[in-house]
Amino acid sequence: NHYFSSRDLSKKANAFMCFKVGFFTSLYLLNWAALSFYAHSLPVTIGLFLSLIVLTLGLAFTVGHDAVHSTLSNVKWVNDAIYAFCFSLLGPNYYIWKMRHNKAHHYFVNIPGSDVDIESTELLRIAPHTPWHSFQRFQHLYAPFFYAVFTLEWILLKDFRLFFKTSFGNMENIKHPWWRFAELIVLKIFYWSYALVIPMIFLPYSAGQIIIAYMLFQFCLSILLLLIFAGSHVGESSHFVGYDDDNRIAHSFYEHQLYTSVDFNTESSLMSFVMAGFNTHVAHHMFPHICSVHYPALTRIIKRVAKKHNLPYQERGILTLWKEHFRLLKIMGQDPDSGKKFFLLPAGENKWTRI
Repeated sequence: NHYFSSRDLSKKANAFMCFKVGFFTSLYLLNWAALSFYAHSLPVTIGLFLSLIVLTLGLAFTVGHDAVHSTLSNVKWVNDAIYAFCFSLLGPNYYIWKMRHNKAHHYFVNIPGSDVDIESTELLRIAPHTPWHSFQRFQHLYAPFFYAVFTLEWILLKDFRLFFKTSFGNMENIKHPWWRFAELIVLKIFYWSYALVIPMIFLPYSAGQIIIAYMLFQFCLSILLLLIFAGSHVGESSHFVGYDDDNRIAHSFYEHQLYTSVDFNTESSLMSFVMAGFNTHVAHHMFPHICSVHYPALTRIIKRVAKKHNLPYQERGILTLWKEHFRLLKIMGQDPDSGKKFFLLPAGENKWTRI
């Protein structure tokens, strides 16, 4: 609070953040148009595909993610409109993801039964409370193949599956207005029309070639997206947190973010420009109501205060973060008891212990 008041700063978006929103939105649309309406040489096409991956990450992390937390503007409908537009361009349903992300992840990070993001499929075991299967001994080897289809499965199936679930994460008795399903269908039609049908109409390629190109794009995007998502919470540097019989954890909300979130390359201007609140993820989980443009400065404060109080602030390089993620997968797949060293349980007031 002193940081903002002493500099007379708003906790919402500043001029630079507004530039970022315009930058990623406009360049994404221009890049899409260049790929959808015009045929290019193979090197140019590959370059446009690679730049579209980066712009998609920027659009998701900088525009969509900030907007879903209402940090771009003090006017709620402005945030909601930007968020809905952004996610409708990317494919996932904005209504379902906001519910899942804001309510069933943010306030219960890495808490079994509450954080929907650690309730993985039976094919992958990423948390010590989930069932173990013998084939998971090899999950660190086959995981990238599942990561590659993450976004496609999300766009094609997951939105519909979650829509008809009455509970997930910590949420129960979920009910949706009837018109939300109609909206879901309309937005899916819009997405597939602009992502595939328009290129099929205007480009001199077969439908099969365009679908293959689209799938290759999604495979590359999906692996990067999921590794950034997962690496921030699921790796050798983070913890999973249990609770006592009264549903209490053993530390404060702010300490919890230090135990369960990991930063990467926080001093990199390029990373901060593209990743927004994801490379400074501790600050984001402590202060999700503050715009990501302020997180690099807030992270320096968090580092200093955590060191002063001997609290476990953690930062890695992004490649190290990914290595630790796959090492955790290897550990979790060893046997039913593997991974318990990453599980924190209450052990009396204001204390915690490992199993």
